[in-house]
Amino acid sequence: MSCRVYALVALVIFFAGCASTPPKPYWDNPEWVAALNTAIRSSIRYPYPLKEADNGWPTLHAIMQFTYQSRQLHALRVIKSTGSDKIDYYIARQIMNVKNTPWPYGSYAPVPHTFQVTIDLKPTQDSFYEALHNDIEQHAHYPFAALLNKQQGWLIVSFGYRDGMVSHVAIIQADASKTIENAVINEFKHFKLPPPPKSLNLAGKTLHFTVPFCYLLQQSKCFVNYSP
Repeated sequence: MSCRVYALVALVIFFAGCASTPPKPYWDNPEWVAALNTAIRSSIRYPYPLKEADNGWPTLHAIMQFTYQSRQLHALRVIKSTGSDKIDYYIARQIMNVKNTPWPYGSYAPVPHTFQVTIDLKPTQDSFYEALHNDIEQHAHYPFAALLNKQQGWLIVSFGYRDGMVSHVAIIQADASKTIENAVINEFKHFKLPPPPKSLNLAGKTLHFTVPFCYLLQQSKCFVNYSP
């Protein structure tokens, strides 16, 4: 009888010891933290509008602090800046919009926690092409003569690009008036596009692009019937 009593007491003490050990919070799990960092870094893109940067395509380094709660990121602060308020804001906005963060778990799931993430960004080929496309869109204007005569249409322009300079401009397909075609060719000849990032080793190389343009009098979808 006494042996059974001792065994029961020992069992109670064992379970009491286990219950007194709190579960580890999600922020102490290295795999969970790594998943959060991956979700953030994979969502950050190199900011192509770098007009205020002196050297054109700098390597960006920043440290951002934020609070995580229920898969949402908020209360973001810039701990270390890229050197540009505009670029800091651009990166911060991307972090705040990250959607694929990992789920919290355990009894600590509803508890918010503060993290820091280091952002190191270098220009990529995609960000460079996006910069070219953005600059072309900013340069392109609706030809005044076509607008005055209520002319509209679309066209496909091919051109060569080398170190920020445009060459060999040609219209390869179009459904537009000659007024629009001539205006687009003249505009392209005077484009000054951003030079390529040094890290991409494109200096002295000629790249070839085709770009669609739509000139519509009203805001509507443009259907380009392009057959290369």
